[in-house]
Amino acid sequence: MRDEMGKPVIFLTGNSKEWKQLNMSKEIWKMDKESMEYTENLRQAAKEYNNRKKRYTHPSGNFDKAGRWEPDEDERQDCCDDVREPSRAYPYSLMTHCRTMEHVAHLFDVDKSDLQQQVRKHEQLEMER
Repeated sequence: MRDEMGKPVIFLTGNSKEWKQLNMSKEIWKMDKESMEYTENLRQAAKEYNNRKKRYTHPSGNFDKAGRWEPDEDERQDCCDDVREPSRAYPYSLMTHCRTMEHVAHLFDVDKSDLQQQVRKHEQLEMER
């Protein structure tokens, strides 16, 4: 017997081996759900990175009176701490950083190398069209 997701359904009769199987299937189900969520985050991150790269979308932030751009609280990530603070001479230092693959990977909580592979796949598909 299988559930609506096609996974086998285990009925318990009190046997410890069956309990272990149930616990294992719960762990596998949890991993599947997490990997599906990660894959979706990865897909969205690749889309957002490409959009930011092409300037279709922009990082969320504001300009001060001196023309310096600062990211919003939701946009700012740990990786932003390594970037120079905006100045009158370099007002877009953080905006430029917020368009990088490293920043978008942090924003969507995915691995940068996974994001890089996903972006390459998208670019190859675009070239084939």
